[in-house]
Amino acid sequence: MDILELKPDMAFLDIGCGTGWAVKYAYDKIYGRGNFIGIDISENMISIAREKYTGIQAIEFIKSSAENIDLLPDSVDRNICTNSFHHYPNPVKVLETVKRILKPNGILCIADVTTDSFFPKLLNMILKSTEMGHISFYSSNQYKEMFGKVGLKFKETQDFNSPIKIHICQKI
Repeated sequence: MDILELKPDMAFLDIGCGTGWAVKYAYDKIYGRGNFIGIDISENMISIAREKYTGIQAIEFIKSSAENIDLLPDSVDRNICTNSFHHYPNPVKVLETVKRILKPNGILCIADVTTDSFFPKLLNMILKSTEMGHISFYSSNQYKEMFGKVGLKFKETQDFNSPIKIHICQKI
């Protein structure tokens, strides 16, 4: 969350929000001064999130695919996607959607397993054949290419000496 440099009155979006913990964390970080949205394709996850955080007017949870987010253009300041990007059948379309809804200078952070080393590559091959919802993990270079393809400016990749890396881009 520190990477995002959240400030009061910003709009925050979590794609693949699950039960909404990151949305609430962002809300708490800037004392509820902003707009906080979580989307997930799972009705069950959205129901749990709504139940957990009912009554907080600045927080909204929407059932939606990552490819068809029904938010206004240029309406989101900060966007995260944690450990779900590998489930999206059309990642470029997801990034096109993100670009549409991000405000100028808006930031997207994707945290996911990244295939820059042997173990994550092997895990990717195994999961592709054993887990129905797994589409693909990507390398840092593939993230850079996808960002460039949709016109998002690659900023950096943060490596924590683990298979999970954070890939950061910005709408210019």
